Amino acid sequence: MRTALIIGASGLCGKKLTQLLLSDTYFDQVKVFVRTSLPINHPKLVQVLTDFDNLPTISAELKGEALFCCIGTTIKKAGTREAFAKVDLDIPVNFGSLAKQAAVPQMLVISAIGANAGSSNFYLRTKGKMEKALEALDFESLHIFRPSLIDGERSERRLAEKISMMLMRAMNPLLLDGLRKYRSISPGTIVQSMLGASLQQSKGLHIYEYNDMVQPSR
Repeated sequence: MRTALIIGASGLCGKKLTQLLLSDTYFDQVKVFVRTSLPINHPKLVQVLTDFDNLPTISAELKGEALFCCIGTTIKKAGTREAFAKVDLDIPVNFGSLAKQAAVPQMLVISAIGANAGSSNFYLRTKGKMEKALEALDFESLHIFRPSLIDGERSERRLAEKISMMLMRAMNPLLLDGLRKYRSISPGTIVQSMLGASLQQSKGLHIYEYNDMVQPSR
């Protein structure tokens, strides 16, 4: 039985990925690690209620062909830098470590364009630290996806954010050549790219920016 593991299944990209993997024929089982149950019923879906502060309790459940990480927040939503780092750095790395110990061969994770462990920007520095820590785990395959602004409807989005998104959509055609990587991108495009990469099972480290994600991978 081929099993896909997902963390962040309740978020914007995570919901799309869960739906995609459930409808795809490659994975026989889709196992999501969630704080509260998702309102989904599907014969392929297994929901593991998870205490994210005590991950060793679910380590036995982390067996599969690929770990997909869509988890993420914002500093504004998290409230503090420390709370943000707990979600965007600690959780992916801790899950990755347990998955590596369980011999999961590949991990696929959403990061951010400009991620750099040495950045002066706290958000990008945190994402960069997450990437470096996952690289150090030495998965057979590590796929890092670096979108710019993710263009999708969020329940908590306010008017100013909606206006910003509309402006970004208008600017996308103007971002050419080396600036294309800063174009906004839909969650559906990101998760299609993640699935395609997982099926290729190519060894080593792979980094995907806008151009890589908009290209068909299957």
